Amino acid sequence: MMTVNKQFLITSGNGKTGRRISRKLTTMGYAVRIASRGANPPFDWYDQQTWKDAFNNITDVYI
Repeated sequence: MMTVNKQFLITSGNGKTGRRISRKLTTMGYAVRIASRGANPPFDWYDQQTWKDAFNNITDVYI
């Protein structure tokens, strides 16, 4: 059986739902990255230059 290491990108991760999803995934042992302009790396829907770094090594996205 193959093991898959998932890393989630959560948009609006600082909002009510995003925070809950992030907390649940972290509790389950998954790696979580919060997508926001103030994050490292930054993410902005309207700036495509931020997308590559934000999505680097991401396997799943919660929008």
